[in-house]
Amino acid sequence: MYGLLLWILLFGVASHILVECASLQNNHEKYFMVSFLNELFESINYRTIINFIQETHFYNQLYCLLFRFYISCYPA
Repeated sequence: MYGLLLWILLFGVASHILVECASLQNNHEKYFMVSFLNELFESINYRTIINFIQETHFYNQLYCLLFRFYISCYPA
């Protein structure tokens, strides 16, 4: 149950950050211009995606999200 919820949440967040977010438009133009998440992963080199994730600090946000999810599933 939690795995499916996490997947849906991560997919939505990833889709927004990697493809849709208007405030990251300059970063999108620098690294890639795609309309859909599947287009991104099919046509863009993984190194380019990782560089985008690092520059936009999406990695830090993703880590915090996963950490909060883990804490909520397994409280001390």
